[in-house]
Amino acid sequence: MKANFKRYLYNLNTEVLKATADDFRKVGTYALGLSIAGWILDSDSMVSTEAYWLFTFGLLIWNFGILCTYLADKLKQWEN
Repeated sequence: MKANFKRYLYNLNTEVLKATADDFRKVGTYALGLSIAGWILDSDSMVSTEAYWLFTFGLLIWNFGILCTYLADKLKQWEN
């Protein structure tokens, strides 16, 4: 199984992976900002639980973008 996963990683395009990682980080940052604004600003449009779940989603997506960047850098090192 480990050999199949490594072979799959070798076939990934690092430039596409970096661009995808950048998009994930942007979406995660927007979600984090929206959740903080929704939690701080007193309005009826977003309750605290929605802000909490949006914050959690933003952290998850942002961390996935960081992981993709790390993988792209490691793949670039393996190519050289």
